[in-house]
Amino acid sequence: MNDILKKSKWLAVKLIAAFTLVLVASNAGAQFTPGQILTASQLNAALAVKTNNASAAITGGTITGLSSPLPVASGGTGATSLAALFTPSNLAVQAANTVLANVTSTSASPTAFVMPSCSTANSALQYTSGTGFTCITNSALTTATLAQFAATTSAQLAGVISDETGSGSLVFGTNPSISGATTTGGSINNTPIGATTANTGKFTTLQTTGAYTPSSTAGIVGTTTNDSANAGSIGERFDPTAGSTSITSATPTNIISQSLTAGDWDCEGYVYVLMGSGATGTIFVAGIGTVSATLPAAPNITQTSLSIPPSGAMSFPVWASFQLASTTTVYLVGYATFSGGTATTQGRLHCRRPR
Repeated sequence: MNDILKKSKWLAVKLIAAFTLVLVASNAGAQFTPGQILTASQLNAALAVKTNNASAAITGGTITGLSSPLPVASGGTGATSLAALFTPSNLAVQAANTVLANVTSTSASPTAFVMPSCSTANSALQYTSGTGFTCITNSALTTATLAQFAATTSAQLAGVISDETGSGSLVFGTNPSISGATTTGGSINNTPIGATTANTGKFTTLQTTGAYTPSSTAGIVGTTTNDSANAGSIGERFDPTAGSTSITSATPTNIISQSLTAGDWDCEGYVYVLMGSGATGTIFVAGIGTVSATLPAAPNITQTSLSIPPSGAMSFPVWASFQLASTTTVYLVGYATFSGGTATTQGRLHCRRPR
């Protein structure tokens, strides 16, 4: 009977040890071989791992019979990789045309940044560090020179330039050669005309600051009809006349007066003196001056001393030149000494602008 009890106890101890081995091996990752008999120290060490380190790692072993990927219910992630956990649908919903970015100048978490509208022609996005995105409109999309493009002809440029005139090759400013061009409504400065080969041209107003040298034989062509030069032009002229005017002996008398504009003038006058019945003349003087009823100084006078009988007449010319700075009146003045009666005068004045 005692032998049976001893064997039963021994069997119970072995069963308990085997059960403990299975429990420890399944939780602590221990490796044991079938039929292995554990010593007390091995059993205590295995139990210590189980009771003192609930998060003990299983190393050196292999777990089989699990599905891949490991589901969440079994302690897995349900995904084959960490990247599979994050998809666009996992991100928070953002407003239209919005991006998540850090546009500041320092490290920071990304925030929603509203992109500018930049959909028109010739528009381009520009990113400025610390500010973000802006839109540039109506600008070229490159800062490089035109040299980066393929060679372009003048005709191709004319196709994209809206205000060109004429046709042909492009002309630049240094010693260009232009053939058949017509200039309308513009001006030509510091440019010789016909410097090498003379040609025909027309001007409404021509002004020179240097010498004007016409052909020595052709010169300047004069008028070919019965017209008069314009006021202020070379050849401008005045031809006033005066009828009978009574004069007093030995008294200068205005016969004709004429206003002349500024410039150079040559004037020529004629004085005609008629003695009345019973009058005898002795001295006759005519002059052209700028002071009314005053004989000018020589050489702008003509003087004759001779005896003119009653009813006789005397005619004599006078010439003078004037350089006037402003509009001035010139006078044809007559003078006669006579006795025994009366005398009258007539006259004619001719003034022309020579230059």
